[in-house]
Amino acid sequence: MTTRPIFYIFLIFLFLVFNQHAAAKVYKCRDNSGKVLYKNSPCPENQKSETVINTDRSGAEYDKSYYYENENYEQTKNIINVKKISSGERVNLNKYVTKNKITAFLFYADWCQSCEKIRPRVEKIARDSDKIILRKIDITEFESPVTDQYKIKSIPYFFIYDEGGDLAVKGSTNNALNYLNNNI
Repeated sequence: MTTRPIFYIFLIFLFLVFNQHAAAKVYKCRDNSGKVLYKNSPCPENQKSETVINTDRSGAEYDKSYYYENENYEQTKNIINVKKISSGERVNLNKYVTKNKITAFLFYADWCQSCEKIRPRVEKIARDSDKIILRKIDITEFESPVTDQYKIKSIPYFFIYDEGGDLAVKGSTNNALNYLNNNI
C-alpha cells in the first residue's frame, strides 16, 4: 500500500522532467525559398527540419516572435517592434539600429510621470507601423551608466535613426512624435 503513492509521485516527477525538456525544444524550419523560421512546434512536412536547443530563450517567446534569415544567414529580421534593451546598463545603440526601418530609442524611467504619458503613445505608433522599431532604455536613475554614456539630463529622451541608419532626431518628445507621425 505504501509503494503506490511513491510510484505516483515518481510518475509525476518523470512527467514534469520530460515535459519541461520537450518545451525547451526549438525547431529550425527551412522553406523552399531558403528562409528559416525558428519555432517551438514541429515544422510542416514540406519544410526541411532540424531540432535546435536554445537555452537563452523560453519556448513561449518562439510563439510570439519569428526570426527569418536568408540562405546565407546574412540578414536577420526580428518582427518585434517594441523591445526593452537596457535597464540602466551601458548599451551600444548602433547594434540595435535596423536598416530599412526607422529605429526609435526611448530613454525613460518607470518613476517618471511624463514618461508614463508618452511611452504608450510611442509604443502604439511602433506596433501599428511596419516602418518603425522602438527600443526602450529604462535609465532606472540619473546616475546609471547609460545616462552617463549618452549624457541624458532629462527624460523622456529620444534618439531616432532613419531608414538609412543615420541619426534623424535627438532630444525632446515633441520633435520625436512629429518625426514619427510624419514618417508612418
